[in-house]
Amino acid sequence: MASSSTNSSIRKKKKSYKYDVFLSFRGKDTRNNFVGHQYHALQQKGIETYKDDEKIKKGKTVNDELAKIMKCQKGQTGRFSIFYDMEPTDIRKDSGAFNYAFANMKRNRLLGLRKEKRVLWQGYPFWSLLKTFQANNLVRLDMYSSDIVHLWEDGEGKVLYKLGFLKLNSLKLKTLDIRLAPNIEKLSIFACYDLLEVQMPAESLKLISLNVCYSKLKTLHLGITPNLEELSLEGCNDLVELYMPTECPKLISLHLIGSKLSILHLAITLNLKTLNLEDCKDLVELYISDSLKLKSLNLVSHSKLRILHLGITPNLEMLSLEKCCNLVELHMPFGCPNLRSMDLCQTMLRTLDIGLTPNLERLYLTDCSYLVETFPEEIGRLECLKELDITCTYISHLPQSIFQLKGLRIVGDRWLLDSFGLTPKTHRTTDGNGETFCYI
Repeated sequence: MASSSTNSSIRKKKKSYKYDVFLSFRGKDTRNNFVGHQYHALQQKGIETYKDDEKIKKGKTVNDELAKIMKCQKGQTGRFSIFYDMEPTDIRKDSGAFNYAFANMKRNRLLGLRKEKRVLWQGYPFWSLLKTFQANNLVRLDMYSSDIVHLWEDGEGKVLYKLGFLKLNSLKLKTLDIRLAPNIEKLSIFACYDLLEVQMPAESLKLISLNVCYSKLKTLHLGITPNLEELSLEGCNDLVELYMPTECPKLISLHLIGSKLSILHLAITLNLKTLNLEDCKDLVELYISDSLKLKSLNLVSHSKLRILHLGITPNLEMLSLEKCCNLVELHMPFGCPNLRSMDLCQTMLRTLDIGLTPNLERLYLTDCSYLVETFPEEIGRLECLKELDITCTYISHLPQSIFQLKGLRIVGDRWLLDSFGLTPKTHRTTDGNGETFCYI
């Protein structure tokens, strides 16, 4: 009953134009499926809907009717136009009634947005935000799959003091000036493959999260970011310089996957928990100061790193240095009492210094072909050790203490396990691959 009365009130409402909604579409499949269902659903709700079909000549009255709507909505709220799946060039030319409707409508929600706080914009048809864009109260702006190249028209920048959340996905942006959003809290830029530059304010005191993923960014100056908790530059494969402030006291997560950074100095990052440097092939130097809360360090790559000093990392749980094929020294002077998993596969380590790691459960040394010396005696004191992989190594001797670790699974070449007097087994999978192992 409530629905019926609502529909009735919509029908009785006075208006000087014929349609409430215009459906713009292309192709028979769209016409007969998605748009058809949408059209009937709107009609059932009593919403007068225009649909380009055989009964109405395509494009004949659309412009005139749109102009009427734009004119009549002045001073009103609750009416706005949505253009779905239209060619941007159809509107970008600014001709006829479209030019009148979009350029002269001061209260147009599409351009004025004076009262809107949150806007999601997909398929924005212009190369930049127009001069009529007055988003004084805008708090959140999401833009997807648009041809926008510059945020502002003709280099004209308008400061958005209230903008706190900005998400840009699959745009054609080349530059982005965040100095125009001094109170930004979360900035996410994804798959903007043409993006070359992001200009950050000297101070971003409210910035909590910064994600710039899959761009052509080469350099990034963070400025002062005392409240930054998350920084991700994944897929920025051209990034060669990252300038971070001396202190990032609240930084929790740092992802630089695939960057071209050669040097990374992490000063005071007392709250850092996750550091992901996977596929940073040009990394030569990594300096980690006191990272008291660091739990995960991922350096899986063919990096140029030769020496790694872990510093004070008492809460480190996962250390992965797989494929660091130039690594010759690993220093853990203060120990990692919470370390559970350590992957050193395909490194050039000649000696193994596991330090103080009483809770280590998994140790992977596959393809450490330079590891030929005797295992350290203290490995037998790792009472939590469950798996040890020494495949393709030339370790000459296992300490007697290791045979006290009941239930330990050792994976390695058959000849190597035989040389230690062990009885190896081979497990093969359906694809023909397998591994040789034994249990203590």
